[in-house]
Amino acid sequence: MALQHVHDVANKFTYQILSHDTNGLCFDDVEVDFSMKYNMKVDQTISDVIERTWTERRRQNPRIFDGLKFRVHQLDQRGRHRRPLFRLGLTSYREYLGTNCSDQAPELRVRGQREHGNPQIYLSDPLGVGAFVLTDDNKFILLERSHWCSEAQGLLDGPGGHAEPHVRPASS
Repeated sequence: MALQHVHDVANKFTYQILSHDTNGLCFDDVEVDFSMKYNMKVDQTISDVIERTWTERRRQNPRIFDGLKFRVHQLDQRGRHRRPLFRLGLTSYREYLGTNCSDQAPELRVRGQREHGNPQIYLSDPLGVGAFVLTDDNKFILLERSHWCSEAQGLLDGPGGHAEPHVRPASS
């Protein structure tokens, strides 16, 4: 199992990639510490940025909608088997667009580092899930993103999305 921190080309987003062998991870292979103390910090300035960004994005695209997401506060590996430990709070799509995807994101990182020693504390950082699916004939499955979604419209992507707090996993 490997945990890797990656920045995108524009250094706009930081990704944490958890990879495992081809068997994947079982439910018992992962620990989750869920608490509201892991939510992003919001003050009036940040709230105003979120509101302005959301209003503009909705004006440009009335089809987008808000929804709850899990927020990744921290991802660690524990024990001799290096089990992943997710420290999760709550966030929303609206907060994601208003922080991570806003022009203010670099300043929010600097402010978070300066005020709390954590550059991500003022960012939404929703938990994203994705997969590379390789078929028996050695081809990857890719999907074209909708042209009306809020970011990366029409681009190719692997299957994935965001885990949603109100959706419970099916029992095995």
